[in-house]
Amino acid sequence: MNRSLNADPGLPGLERMMRPEGMADLSRALETSTQGEWSVTDSRLVRYRHRPGKRAVLQVEVCLSGPMGDLTLPASIWLHAGGKSAKILQRSKLPPQSHHRPPARILEPRTSALLQFFPYDHRVPQIARFVGGHKRMAPQLLSKYAKPNGAPELARFRPGLGATFRWKRKECSDVYVKVFDGDVATPIVDESTPFSSLPTARQFALPRLVGRCPAISAVAFEAAAGVSFDKILIGSTKCEVRRASRKAVRALSQFHRQVPQPTKHKDHHEMVRRAKRAADIVSSASHEQGSRAAEISRWVERTARSTDVAPAHMDMKTEHLVVSDRSVTILDLDSMAMGDQAYDIVMLEARIADLASTGRCSRQQAEAAISEISQSMDTEAPERLRWLRAVCALQIARHHAQSGHHDWGRRLARSLDQWKVW
Repeated sequence: MNRSLNADPGLPGLERMMRPEGMADLSRALETSTQGEWSVTDSRLVRYRHRPGKRAVLQVEVCLSGPMGDLTLPASIWLHAGGKSAKILQRSKLPPQSHHRPPARILEPRTSALLQFFPYDHRVPQIARFVGGHKRMAPQLLSKYAKPNGAPELARFRPGLGATFRWKRKECSDVYVKVFDGDVATPIVDESTPFSSLPTARQFALPRLVGRCPAISAVAFEAAAGVSFDKILIGSTKCEVRRASRKAVRALSQFHRQVPQPTKHKDHHEMVRRAKRAADIVSSASHEQGSRAAEISRWVERTARSTDVAPAHMDMKTEHLVVSDRSVTILDLDSMAMGDQAYDIVMLEARIADLASTGRCSRQQAEAAISEISQSMDTEAPERLRWLRAVCALQIARHHAQSGHHDWGRRLARSLDQWKVW
């Protein structure tokens, strides 16, 4: 692991932990803790989150050598100001030590970094409880009539926030189990939601809620049938991309008109706050790109205007749309709020442009999709669209600034350039 980062006086160990020397420190701490049984041989940064002067968390994959041979585990490295990492370790209820696995947590004394191996997470202990007790929870999460076909497989891990697992069922479709930080809530909407009537058939679908387990803050949704929009962009013809894009836009339009009003609000004031936060994160990763992001953020604040709010997804990504012959399933509704519905369309456009600019899909495919999507936009409000595109550009830049990809710097610069192209 070798990632450059601007110095943070409040977290002096962060810069070192991003370099090979930091992982060498962790390896020595692990060897000391296990009396030489376990050591770190390699590591890869997946993502990181950083609040300057307060805390940082690095999501990593760690290659280990131990009594059972070589092992690769997801892990998180936490750094806190004021020695909080040591206090967290003291308060933690650790499982019994086993020769088959490394310790759940260790503290590296030089940098005060707290290394935690998945599934252990001091902020979301429910993840470890689910991994260790999923068999007991199967009737609640898979339905009492379905039987599990093996153990849950990790699909996504966000240290301190939660995890998503794919769980196969015998003679049934798979389910996705989401384990949250905090109390489990009834999903804002799911496929059982009563929708307002429209003269046309519904062209969108929502995840079908299968079960929930309040004891560990978990909900389970049936896997959506179809192909995710990002895979269509990567592996389909231009004609198929155009067709899928039209379906996605029509589905989002109906979703916006029919979905019940959520309780959260994300108006233009919240968008400005998010833009400022994104610019700060970019600045912590790169001085040069941070100056550009700050300039865009100031323009966003200066030109912000109040707009009508209505139910919106507010976290639109290409992988959140699953296209089938019958409909488009819209996933990950946790961020739904009363906001600017055009933000969903503009963000989808931004995600597609980012796929092309980073080489993950061809420019021809991206242009075909964007040409279809742009036809649904309000061309009579060009300044509003330009403002939303600036907000989205900063969110994409934030994503690259926090990425562990080896080409993160170039991707970050291109995401800011993209705003001018639009």
